[in-house]
Amino acid sequence: MNVGLSGCNQVNDKLYPEEKRFIGTWKEFHPTDNPHIYEFFSNGTVRASQDGSIPIPGYPTQLYYPWELKDRKLVIAIPGYMSSILDYHFSNNDTILIISPTGTTDQNVTFIKQ
Repeated sequence: MNVGLSGCNQVNDKLYPEEKRFIGTWKEFHPTDNPHIYEFFSNGTVRASQDGSIPIPGYPTQLYYPWELKDRKLVIAIPGYMSSILDYHFSNNDTILIISPTGTTDQNVTFIKQ
């Protein structure tokens, strides 16, 4: 008797192609020693940390937040705190992600896929 498994460890196929571009770890391109790191997961959560270990200052101590794409915007919800609605742009074969609060042009943050 042979048993075969297929599809183990696959990214959630229910994600749209645009959402799949976010999946993975993104490190802020920043000259400091404590860059922000966002890890986007296919289950609709994102882990936000500073230098991969501590919560980002000003964020609640919880590290995982729901995220979604809505109306061509990245929405990261921080329950009981706020929701960030962000414009985003990918470049360099989806290895660079630039985000900024919707409606601003002077607050861009650049992330590099790890």
